[in-house]
Amino acid sequence: MKQKTAMAMAVTNDPGTESPVEILVYDVIDSYGGEWGISAAEVFAKLTEYAGRDLTVRINSAGGEATEGMAIYNSLQRHDGKIECVVDGIAASAASFIAMAGDTLTLYETSTMMLHGASTFAYGKVEDLERSMASLKVINEAMAVVYAAKSGGTVEEWRETLNKETWYTAQQAVDANLADTVIPAGRAPATPETVAAAMVQYKITTSNGSRIMAIQTEEKPAEVTQPVVVPEEAAEVPAVETEEEVETPGADTVTLDREVYEGLLESSKAAAQLENNRINALVASAVSEGKIMPSKAAHWIAQIKADASMETVLAGLASGFVPTMERGTSTDAPVASVDTDSVVRALFPNNT
Repeated sequence: MKQKTAMAMAVTNDPGTESPVEILVYDVIDSYGGEWGISAAEVFAKLTEYAGRDLTVRINSAGGEATEGMAIYNSLQRHDGKIECVVDGIAASAASFIAMAGDTLTLYETSTMMLHGASTFAYGKVEDLERSMASLKVINEAMAVVYAAKSGGTVEEWRETLNKETWYTAQQAVDANLADTVIPAGRAPATPETVAAAMVQYKITTSNGSRIMAIQTEEKPAEVTQPVVVPEEAAEVPAVETEEEVETPGADTVTLDREVYEGLLESSKAAAQLENNRINALVASAVSEGKIMPSKAAHWIAQIKADASMETVLAGLASGFVPTMERGTSTDAPVASVDTDSVVRALFPNNT
């Protein structure tokens, strides 16, 4: 059974600040929600939790149920904070009009959008099929209203677009007034100003929250991806203009020389590798104990790295839930027994 990973909510920094809340829409749009996809009820619950906060809605979805997507769109429309939508990969079908709910819509240069009319399966007499056709036309009309509201075009124009499956690159989406901004591929090159600013000072924060300040003297603290040419008449490093003075070390700050700083970085990398090995071993043990399927190992590793509380969830899973040996090929090999009643109760807790 598919494990749900798509609907994720993360606050970019301290929840007590005014920084935007980030919502990931990284799965199909489905009214069942949970492991089946992202439902309007789940999105509504998150919007209620963060009422009044600015949002960044990141989308990578092939779409799904049209009416469920419309409910998500309307929930976002009602939200009383600023909304920035960003297409990280694809916004297709129902996900494309969810993207229209933002005050702004940004696509990466490598992102895409796809628009098409609603579809369904129908069976029955002529009257039954005619009713299905009529319902699809109503849904398409509602979708055309959404695109027209964003782009400034007419409902009739977008109704015609929906009759055809239409794909957009990032720039084409901007040209069609569906999107506002394109983020170019690749990283921005360094400039003399950014190099000079980096040479003043740079900081790292340890896991316990204490801050370490390292003052740079002659070498730049990070590799510059492209060479920076400084004119001869500008032999000195340009001064960095700031509104505030350079912060001086406080009581909770330690000033280090470069050698000590680099040693701390190496120790940090080693600690991160040890933690990575520990999580991998933990998940491998869960697979061997029959707690999870081998195909879900990578998913659990990613979940624990993103949220340490998932380690407790994994530890609480029952051993032997997933068979750990092949069945039906030998009469001698022991077969793990499974209490079917407990499986039913675990899958359907509200029906017992």
